[in-house]
Amino acid sequence: IVSRTRSWHTIEVGASPRASVNLLISTRVLAACQGRDFVVPDDVKELSLPILRHRIRLHPEAEIEGMKVDEVIRDILESVEAPRKSCPASRCCICSRRPCFPLRWERSGRKWARLVF
Repeated sequence: IVSRTRSWHTIEVGASPRASVNLLISTRVLAACQGRDFVVPDDVKELSLPILRHRIRLHPEAEIEGMKVDEVIRDILESVEAPRKSCPASRCCICSRRPCFPLRWERSGRKWARLVF
């Protein structure tokens, strides 16, 4: 979603990597507050507007045409397909780069170890 903001035709300046991190953390917190140890696509949709709204600048032409940032974010959300598979052990289903991390961590000696749910 955040990477789409950087290449969207009506956006001059897209969201930064910090927006990705904030979206990730806030969706995990929302899921935990709702008693889940996993994030669902509805969590991401619910928090995308407040997190991305102030991090995006529209092209002046889009502003003249009366477009709003919220409309553009909704268009981006509609264009992005929700992941359908669970994460394999070595790759993340969202970014295909790093493994996904659970909500809880524990300290094991000098390193942090993942808790298995």
